[in-house]
Amino acid sequence: MRHLPPILALGAAVLLTGPVFGQTGLPPSLIQSPPMAFPESSPAQPSDQAPAPASPAPASPAPPPAPAQAAQAAKAKPPAKTAARKPAAKHIASSKAKGAHAPRDVVREIYKVAAGSDGDYSGPSAFLDEHVRHLYFSKELIAGLAALSKKSGGAGINFDPITNSAGSDVEDLDIAVESQTPDHVIVAAKFSSGRDSSIVHYDFVKEAGGWKIDDIRGEIVGQNGQWSLREIIKDNLQPS
Repeated sequence: MRHLPPILALGAAVLLTGPVFGQTGLPPSLIQSPPMAFPESSPAQPSDQAPAPASPAPASPAPPPAPAQAAQAAKAKPPAKTAARKPAAKHIASSKAKGAHAPRDVVREIYKVAAGSDGDYSGPSAFLDEHVRHLYFSKELIAGLAALSKKSGGAGINFDPITNSAGSDVEDLDIAVESQTPDHVIVAAKFSSGRDSSIVHYDFVKEAGGWKIDDIRGEIVGQNGQWSLREIIKDNLQPS
């Protein structure tokens, strides 16, 4: 049997007789644990060099203006020019085009024109408007008014038949059909003027397939007498 040197023999004995430390056969102090991961550090910049500026973030689009801001901006714009007030003739012509053919509707449109856009009857009388006469008056009434105007050198009538006065005060206007036959319709317009209450009667006749005003008659409630436009024309055209 071959003899080993004392040192090698002692090592062999330790390996053969020592406790088993796991499958590796090594003590825990000799087993190396996996290396710890450390974050990589960026290289230090020289102290005399300024850091690079950060890139600016992309600008986001401006949000749309709020409704209140948009309305305020609209108010700041200069106001648009308003249309001028229509003359009485154009207004009533457009009303007729809309279908003011029935006698009651015709009378309503005449008072609408007489009232004006402000409703205070301060504008020119619809009775004196040549276009109103052409649209709604009968041929005989138009001829009589023209003859009266020629003879007198003016209107020939010193009051407004529409308002039944020389003023322009019309309140609580009520328009209704008073009587009706196939060839004749009477429309009554009732209203107050100050302390007085008036009724103006519009006599319509059939002419050229439509209704035309052939006479206007008026009265003041509670007072005797009734004037007639036809009678005024007749009396003033009598030879003197």
